[in-house]
Amino acid sequence: MYKKLIVTFLFITTSLLFLIYIINMLIDPYVLSSSTGHISNQEIRITKPIKVLENSPQKVLIGNSRNNYSSDLIGEEHSNFYNLSLSGIGINEIAKLFYHAVYSNNSNLKLAYISLDSVCDPKDFLHESKFIDERFLIKPNNNTYNILFNKYALYTSYDTLILSIENATKGFLNEVGRQTIFNEGDYLAKGAAHALRKKEEITIGAKSNKKPAQSIIFEDYIKTCETKSLVKILDIAKKENIQLTFFINPVNVRYWEIQRQKNSLQHYLFNKIIIKKTIDASLIGAKNPIKVIDFRKLNKFTLERLSYHDAADLYYEYWYESSHFTNKFGEMITNVLQHDEYNNTAISSNLLDIDIEADFKQQLNSLKNWRLNNTDLVREIEQAKNCTQNSC
Repeated sequence: MYKKLIVTFLFITTSLLFLIYIINMLIDPYVLSSSTGHISNQEIRITKPIKVLENSPQKVLIGNSRNNYSSDLIGEEHSNFYNLSLSGIGINEIAKLFYHAVYSNNSNLKLAYISLDSVCDPKDFLHESKFIDERFLIKPNNNTYNILFNKYALYTSYDTLILSIENATKGFLNEVGRQTIFNEGDYLAKGAAHALRKKEEITIGAKSNKKPAQSIIFEDYIKTCETKSLVKILDIAKKENIQLTFFINPVNVRYWEIQRQKNSLQHYLFNKIIIKKTIDASLIGAKNPIKVIDFRKLNKFTLERLSYHDAADLYYEYWYESSHFTNKFGEMITNVLQHDEYNNTAISSNLLDIDIEADFKQQLNSLKNWRLNNTDLVREIEQAKNCTQNSC
């Protein structure tokens, strides 16, 4: 009798799991059985590493949300490129994704485009769990078979069934891994100006209970900046003969002004100096040259005027809001990355070939001129900062 109950229980359980698996595979909330599809920002953290594992691209781009929404390398690169960018990640998570791309079974990686918006290792490594899912990353204690087991187990889970029933359509993943729908800060429903305000409430309000940062000299700053993750990327690339092109993403001039008001603008300069020093040291004995393309500049694209008071139906040409740029600007950036035109464009330069401090002074002069000509926007940011700090 007990044997019959056990067999019946196993049969019903297996049937239910099989039914859940079929439903999940048909709706496919992780977009793993097709090249494109609707997906949310959370599930994409599982999807992209698996796509890289299974497709073995020759080229990857690893950046943060700015690149997740804006960077395509289609055309002739369609079949061998993948955008592995994920929202919220910094240099430590990028190093783990790079390791995953290099050491996946049958890896065919030859070139990696890597964002250096952050260069210093985070002091709190616990925050990573929100931005990557290490169950699906190649690492010394997690091989391809474990990841594939986790993938198929995922499709038999109740949580995935809930996603399948909800069939979320918050974002859309294209064939090269770009998330084509931007809706942060209720962008689609409430417009660009609302998204701008919501984004800057977070940026301006970060650590708002503390006094503005004190001015700091480079010698003190570098003592607080460990670069183990960047060095790890450089060492792996040298060992495995991977070509590296680093880049620093642009931000709108409003972001520059926010950092100026928070007394943190020098960090832009210090990070660039640290990048140059670290990469120059790694080039000793290296076979491949390394490029660092700096897009963090003030020019006609990054000086595009954005305001909280813009009409609800006004959408900007180059920006979703002050941190995230549109695909139109993203196409210009990826064209520079792809065709090595960094010395022939107004939007970038090779960081390893310029006088970084002189260039930064030039950027500060541009910021000064912008402030003189846009006093209303300067006041707008100042008022928002005071309001946030006073909880008004």
